[in-house]
Amino acid sequence: MSDYFKKAKSLFSTTLSVGISTGTSETISLASVVGLPTDTQITLTLDRVDADGTSTPSKTERITGNISGSTLITYTRGMDDSTEQAHSAGCVIEYIWNAKDLNDIVDGILIEHAQTGAHTKATGAEINTGTEESKLITPKGLADSAIPTPSSTTTFTNKRINPRIITAASYTTDTGTALDVSTCDEFDVTAQAGALLFNAPGGTPVNGQKLIITVTDNGTARALTWNAVFIASTDLALPSTTVLSKTLYCGFIYNSTKSKWILLALLNNI
Repeated sequence: MSDYFKKAKSLFSTTLSVGISTGTSETISLASVVGLPTDTQITLTLDRVDADGTSTPSKTERITGNISGSTLITYTRGMDDSTEQAHSAGCVIEYIWNAKDLNDIVDGILIEHAQTGAHTKATGAEINTGTEESKLITPKGLADSAIPTPSSTTTFTNKRINPRIITAASYTTDTGTALDVSTCDEFDVTAQAGALLFNAPGGTPVNGQKLIITVTDNGTARALTWNAVFIASTDLALPSTTVLSKTLYCGFIYNSTKSKWILLALLNNI
């Protein structure tokens, strides 16, 4: 484990509980760990001075590891140009800011920054460079797929949009609940057994939305009536009945200015 960004503890000093020799199999137990971070590695300096505060440069060693309980674990010895040393119980242990900590922070920053401080393209993401008004920060797979900006248009070639179709055999009074234009593009009644009133469709239509309604009776012509939200013109009236055992097709388009479904096409003998 190597944490580029390590936390620190100001003016920390303690002692070694049990003496250690060189090597990575030693148990490094501290008399106190109060205030030391436990969520990142930390570099501790051993034997910079003795118990009387006298400098001991030949014994100095820096060890980087993680604090667990009162022990330094998963550690690396001889850090920041120091060398492994044997240390007696009671030797002074301090946290002292060192070149290795600073260099690690710089290395961490340089992963996604140039030496000038400019943010570079991170692995697996695309960063807005400031040259476009809008750009997504995306996983690499999406970034490579040329996502259009909000102001652009996209052309689909050789693609099919499957219509949303609701089918029912017969309704006794109306289709105001089943016919929901938020979830339906085509509404098919396949064996209508009585007079049928088309109530206002559910859902919130948008301007220009299309709707197809088909009605087939069950062998007897059935009367049809329509809510006022359905309108027609003088040259194409809304149908008032089915044709016995035939399928009726009605094509509508929604006009948001009028808040009406306008009949555009009618076939009643299919």
